[in-house]
Amino acid sequence: MKTKLKNDYRHLFLEKRLAYDGPPEKPEKQTEAVRSPQELMKGIETAVKNLEQGKGERFALLTRIEALLTNSPWCDYFSPELLTSLAQRKDIREAVMLNPHTPVTILAKYANDSDKGVRERIAMNPKTPGAVLAKLATDADLETRLRVVDNPNLPLNVLIKLAGDAHEYVRWEVARQAKTPSGILAKLANDTDAHVRGWVAANPKTLPDVLAKLAQDKAWDVRLEVARNPKTPPAALAKLANDTDPNDLLGRVSTDAKHNPNYPKNEKK
Repeated sequence: MKTKLKNDYRHLFLEKRLAYDGPPEKPEKQTEAVRSPQELMKGIETAVKNLEQGKGERFALLTRIEALLTNSPWCDYFSPELLTSLAQRKDIREAVMLNPHTPVTILAKYANDSDKGVRERIAMNPKTPGAVLAKLATDADLETRLRVVDNPNLPLNVLIKLAGDAHEYVRWEVARQAKTPSGILAKLANDTDAHVRGWVAANPKTLPDVLAKLAQDKAWDVRLEVARNPKTPPAALAKLANDTDPNDLLGRVSTDAKHNPNYPKNEKK
């Protein structure tokens, strides 16, 4: 199980690395005409009623309701009263916790839910208050804690505590956040996990003196991130330009150091 989880998060690491390397793709144009609020509400009410009355194929009904709860513009037509009522149903509670209009009181109430999927969705909701996120930051479920780190409402003091999380994946998340203070990044630069140090090296808030230190890191892929960071000092880049690590088969550390805008002009490329 440990190996499978580690492999899953290697994919996560690569996906987020790509997010650093380029802007997101432009969303495709919507081809379907948006239905009126009256039509949307009728669809919502019909789906819920059919589920309650046991009409139709259960999985299809649940899928329909979850889509309505979590996708725009349908999600905006759920009233706080209806969301409060739907939250009582275990089969669609996860989707309710993702709805942007779910009352804060409901998010707080179900932060203790025995279903880790529900707690994870609460950690994902941008409306979840800081006090609830602080509680979820100590959750035994790894996915929940990872979602907490990404939440824009996360209090800074909680983010700082998560920088010391026992699991390296949580520390990865903290190290890659633009909101992480430079002082915390400096501490994470000494982390035993190379991926954590790599995210520190890639973070635009990492200070030049920390980058200079990471330029001597034993892991070549950490040095690669240092070579790419526009805050890396010229002297460190000059040294990285001569990097000849045998594991860096394409010589990317050297190449990227020479293409860094801070690369000293008096050095040959």
